[in-house]
Amino acid sequence: MPPSETRDRPACLAKLSDAERDEVERYIADQTKQLLHSVDRMLDAATHVIGFLPNWLITRLTPKYIDPILAARTAEKLTLKQTIKISNALPIEYLGETAVFLTPKMAADIISGLAHPHASKLIAWLCQHKPSCAITLATELAQRGNTNKLLAAYQFSETTRATLSEPEQQQLEQLLALQK
Repeated sequence: MPPSETRDRPACLAKLSDAERDEVERYIADQTKQLLHSVDRMLDAATHVIGFLPNWLITRLTPKYIDPILAARTAEKLTLKQTIKISNALPIEYLGETAVFLTPKMAADIISGLAHPHASKLIAWLCQHKPSCAITLATELAQRGNTNKLLAAYQFSETTRATLSEPEQQQLEQLLALQK
């Protein structure tokens, strides 16, 4: 087994035989699948309830009680219109943390529908705090031809650029060239 596969595993798993380790991994995968199925059912119910709650209440409670990963899963179950309406009223930091868990397509759909000042602030936050996510999102936006208004908000500090991998830096340079 390559070292990269064992790096994230607890040391006690290294003591097991391959068959025992495979059995443990299957058990964990099955349990995770069941848990995610239950979470999805709960989120389905929550999306129905959201339709009856006033937007001000949703936007006040969401950042306080809903982890970004669950917000992302919920966003995928709401209509795009509902998601954008709620997102326009959520804090930028919360949207940025949530964007990491969305598919690039879903994140681009949402950001394309946000009010322009909110979208620009979100992009700026992502560039500073989640640059890899920002680049992935910019690539998705560029593929759609959304290169004018939204890509203009992409600003990476030299410190942030230094944290990017070589392929990400190349991708960033290509995207920034589209702004010119």
